[in-house]
Amino acid sequence: MNQLALGIVSDEVSPDFGQAARHAIEWGISIFEIRILKTGRIPMVDQSELREVKALANNNGLAITALSPGIFKLPISQTTSLESELRNTLRKTLDLAREFGASMVIVFGFQREKDESPDNFFRAVELMGRAAEIAQKEGVRLVIENEPGFWCDSGANTATLLAKVNSPSLRANWDPCNGYGRL
Repeated sequence: MNQLALGIVSDEVSPDFGQAARHAIEWGISIFEIRILKTGRIPMVDQSELREVKALANNNGLAITALSPGIFKLPISQTTSLESELRNTLRKTLDLAREFGASMVIVFGFQREKDESPDNFFRAVELMGRAAEIAQKEGVRLVIENEPGFWCDSGANTATLLAKVNSPSLRANWDPCNGYGRL
């Protein structure tokens, strides 16, 4: 019988990856999502800290399976910022994903604004489709995390966006607490 492999978001233990890794190893956890480290949020992190994380992972048989840069948490109306995230933050995160051997980058499904036009959903599909295309070229999968108040706030809404984008490089990362927060 296969044993269940456990994973954790490292900064939910500590932003100090060394400390998080020590505790996780004691708990039998060997898989990590990296979101926030001592020097910032992925990918805007000091290079020396990234080298330290990579060495700790390699020396302890730990897997970095996902990176979470926190992109696409903005409303569709913030076009300039979203384009910058697409051009800069996503690309830097994909480079780091390849460096760490992480197969996934966690993104969000664009915050909804009060009285927002339902037509903005098609802009969300277009932007997420472009992001998925970039990720596919890099051999990394984007996974959309559900979040209350976003276009991907429920299972049904997330499934609809995934179907409209229709990319093998775009999937869901379901956070049950965020799903509960929608109720």
